[in-house]
Amino acid sequence: ADRVGRRPVLLGACALAGGGLLLTLPDSLPAVGAGLLVMTTGFFAGHTVASGWVGRRAATAKAHASALYLFAYYLGSSVGGSAGGLAYEHGHWAATVVYGVALLAVAFVAALGVHVCAGGGRVREPGPEGRDVHHSAMSVRRC
Repeated sequence: ADRVGRRPVLLGACALAGGGLLLTLPDSLPAVGAGLLVMTTGFFAGHTVASGWVGRRAATAKAHASALYLFAYYLGSSVGGSAGGLAYEHGHWAATVVYGVALLAVAFVAALGVHVCAGGGRVREPGPEGRDVHHSAMSVRRC
């Protein structure tokens, strides 16, 4: 992610996970196995990039930002896993795959919306007395 950028890796990871889910649709054990492997690889690649990105984007309280990300991750896993069970109950595996792809689409769109600034996600502005003041790109939308 440091070489090509976090956003392209995160978007690629979402696409990889979605492709893996689609590979599980055929009624073939090798295809399902390959799909689970590809989906899991994409999912954890995306999670790793997103988790690391949180700390780099936070101007202050980096540990709190990371903790909040992990809280949302596990809360989303709990609620999302339960909702996935409902999808399976109503439409079996095909509906579960559609549900998973929809969640990945939300993550993809969210990754597209993350504002990226040159210089490690920091914004430089002249402060009082002419010195540069660094602000987090999360709170300041211009570079």
